[in-house]
Amino acid sequence: MNGMPPEPESAPEHEMAADRPDPPAASPDPPADRPDPPAASPDGGISVNGLSMTFGKEPAAVHALDDVTFHVPKGGFTALIGPSGCGKSTILRLLADLLQPTAGRVAISGQAPSVLRKQRRIGFV
Repeated sequence: MNGMPPEPESAPEHEMAADRPDPPAASPDPPADRPDPPAASPDGGISVNGLSMTFGKEPAAVHALDDVTFHVPKGGFTALIGPSGCGKSTILRLLADLLQPTAGRVAISGQAPSVLRKQRRIGFV
């Protein structure tokens, strides 16, 4: 015993997905009040644009990510926080080129993660 209370058990990700509402249908144009997605990491940082990830096929599909967009400047520090099953590990796997997105794109220093992985410039431990 380390003196810490045991962590509560949580439902597996596939069970939690049933509680999530279905994502809205994709629209061809972003809403007018939404800013343009960031450019492909012009400063050598990480850019994620319109990233979506769906596992499986309807009607049992799990929509892990839906239109995620963010930018982390080179040297920046960002934390991915959220409840179990919200897509944190999915984002990391997409950044490491361990998964291919259903939609959207990822750029690290202006390059696709697949290029950097093949050059052994990124990895996942």
